[in-house]
Amino acid sequence: MTELAFILLPVLLLAVPVVLLVRAARRPGWTRIEARIVAARLGENDTGSVTQYFPVLSVAYVIGGMEQVALDLPVARESHPDARRVRGLLTGPYGVGAPVDILCNTRSPERASIA
Repeated sequence: MTELAFILLPVLLLAVPVVLLVRAARRPGWTRIEARIVAARLGENDTGSVTQYFPVLSVAYVIGGMEQVALDLPVARESHPDARRVRGLLTGPYGVGAPVDILCNTRSPERASIA
């Protein structure tokens, strides 16, 4: 039973921020826009016996005619215990220069999250 808890705990720790971001995205002022990845790295969440890896992106975007850069946005939905698998995403769909959808707060354009 405790082994199951160690497996589910990292999933819950990543799922809660995603749920909060989705709720925030439904609030007035948040909009979905396309950004370009300017930097990507491997992030990790070590909660005991299971380490989860995920892409962490820095993106550039334009909103309201102003250029913005958001640093270190985690892509929690791509979390996986195999670092090689996630590292492969950093040269593929999450490689530098690739487009990515983000959620941006039009009232505070510097606030963003991966959609």
